Amino acid sequence: MSVSEKHGAESALTREEQWHMHRLLARCRKGLEAVMDRELRPFGISAVELAILDALSEGKASGRAATPTELAAKVVRRHNSVVACLLNMERAGLVSLHKKSEGRRTMEVEITPQGEEVYAIAVGTTSRVTEILGALTVNQRQQLTALLEKLDQAIVDCLHGVR
Repeated sequence: MSVSEKHGAESALTREEQWHMHRLLARCRKGLEAVMDRELRPFGISAVELAILDALSEGKASGRAATPTELAAKVVRRHNSVVACLLNMERAGLVSLHKKSEGRRTMEVEITPQGEEVYAIAVGTTSRVTEILGALTVNQRQQLTALLEKLDQAIVDCLHGVR
């Protein structure tokens, strides 16, 4: 059984449909991120950096630091991009990086008090994104979430070789 059959696909997808959906998803992701970047500019952080601070804040609440690899998975970015962000964030005093244990290359990342302060202020400033997503009704948002979760699972299945 193919991934599409497993997830209930009813009919074949045309190439035109595939590329149209791909472009729409990519444009929406880029657009939402651009809007967030613009709103977060006064705080000196980007949407990706806010997502990293969010993940670190969540980790701190549960009493553990994160690795760059874990953060990359959480914020859906490449490892090297996250490391570059973390180095900039460390220079800005938002995070601290340290070796996990002596002799190992694995780093741990923790949010600093300054990072917590910026996060607390910045996390509530995405009103334009709320306005954009608010263009959908509650029912439409629930449907969209369910459909995106279904696509996400199909992607995970495909990447992990589930047929």
